[in-house]
Amino acid sequence: MMVESYVKQILILTRRSFGEKEIPTLQHDVTSASVGNTIYSIIRYIDDNIFDIHMVSEISSALTYNQSYISDLFKKKMGMTMQQYINSKRIEKAVELLRYGKLSITQVANQLNYSSVQGFCRAFSRIMKISPTQYVKQHKSELNPIE
Repeated sequence: MMVESYVKQILILTRRSFGEKEIPTLQHDVTSASVGNTIYSIIRYIDDNIFDIHMVSEISSALTYNQSYISDLFKKKMGMTMQQYINSKRIEKAVELLRYGKLSITQVANQLNYSSVQGFCRAFSRIMKISPTQYVKQHKSELNPIE
């Protein structure tokens, strides 16, 4: 019985060694220039599509990169996660829309793909240290819609 078990193990190992082809692995180009280009592509995509982005996975799909690869790369090079960058860009755009647009806080929240006005207000307050309503009141004299 023991010999039979050893023979089976030998046959299985032999089959695995000669029967299966080695799967080539894709090597990422990790030179400084390519990493910089990748980060630049991510930032440009976010900036150009801030109104359309719902999840970080959309960025990896659009740029045809593995999500965990670009997430780790972005965090290492930028010192923040992609989600943090997206959130800050959304709030930056919200400030612009509130200051120069004719949109209400609810419309701004909807346009920037927040699931609720409350979520938008929490994110705005966390980043700007002031609520959107307070921001509009404080900057009311500056809030001139672009014609």
